[in-house]
Amino acid sequence: SNDSLRAELEDLRNLRLLRAIKERGSLTRAAAACRITQPSASARIARLERMTGLSLLARTPGGSRLT
Repeated sequence: SNDSLRAELEDLRNLRLLRAIKERGSLTRAAAACRITQPSASARIARLERMTGLSLLARTPGGSRLT
């Protein structure tokens, strides 16, 4: 169905964003690599953190890293 396809695409986008954060060490650079805005990337991460109940990123002045 369209809903399940939409959910799968969202999951893939989230995985790509997490991989980009790991590779680039920065949410801003990861967002640019994924061709989304930094606020959109932050919102995605916040949504994932709420869904999982976990802190997914360690945010530092020098960037971000996955926990």
